[in-house]
Amino acid sequence: HNPRGPVQQWLDSHVRLYRAAAAATMGVLAVTAVVLLRRWAPFYRFRSAADIPPAWVAQGRVLRGRIVGIGPDGALLFRHRPLLLPHSARQAAMRVRPFGVTPLHNALAPLKGRNTACKIELLHVEMAVDGPILVGNIRLRMGLRYDDWARTCVRTGTARVDVDDLYALGPTWPHALTARARIDGLLAAQDDTGIRSFVRRLLGRLGR
Repeated sequence: HNPRGPVQQWLDSHVRLYRAAAAATMGVLAVTAVVLLRRWAPFYRFRSAADIPPAWVAQGRVLRGRIVGIGPDGALLFRHRPLLLPHSARQAAMRVRPFGVTPLHNALAPLKGRNTACKIELLHVEMAVDGPILVGNIRLRMGLRYDDWARTCVRTGTARVDVDDLYALGPTWPHALTARARIDGLLAAQDDTGIRSFVRRLLGRLGR
């Protein structure tokens, strides 16, 4: 008399088939999960400014990544790194530039040959002759905090404010009010580094 039931005997005789079916099911689930996760923002990696959906720009999304160099035209070379994906040195870098300022050579020089973590608040994708350029507010990692790079460059005299950025976009642009406030803030920062600021401080001391 065989104490093992017919079901158990059938499972024993088909154990390899059962294991193969289980492995195939897990494989299909894993591939499906990877495809779905790559469509989710924290996992989606952009390789070109042209790949960024217009809705992301209109919403002012923030991209995280690293500045990995300076292009021949002076644009920063940026590799997008989603929060939950590792950095890839083989990934193509997209060109980015700060909104509202034109950095001078002495502002770009410290970034050459470095791999600097940064955040970019999307504002605009500029269609240049040699390819798209991502335009936004750039914050570079400095120690434990992220520094507003454009504002720092303006304050140190290593960049000039470029109001043409604002006029080129027009009043119907989704971030028109934000951009206007941004330009005003940069102009104030630039003014604080000039002769007007010196005169104001001098008059303030004389009036005490």
